[in-house]
Amino acid sequence: MAEDHQMTQRHMSDMVRDQQPVTLPPEASVKEACQRMHERRVGAVLVTEGGDHLVGIFTGRDAVGRVLAQGCTAEQTQLAARSRHHDPQQNRG
Repeated sequence: MAEDHQMTQRHMSDMVRDQQPVTLPPEASVKEACQRMHERRVGAVLVTEGGDHLVGIFTGRDAVGRVLAQGCTAEQTQLAARSRHHDPQQNRG
């Protein structure tokens, strides 16, 4: 149980250290995000502004539940409209 609690207390910087996560700006299309995830064989894209400021995350599950199932098109839908937004206050404690 203690190990599970520690896992949830990790910071984003700890999880992506020494990795090259897929990042896209909020105005990128869902189609572009899905193509990048497929190319890199990953399940999520970090939505960033200014290249390094995390503003959200978009997953393959979001593509299905927040885009396709809602009748939106991947080509015309921007990540800003469908990504889960990052709340920096959430990691403080």
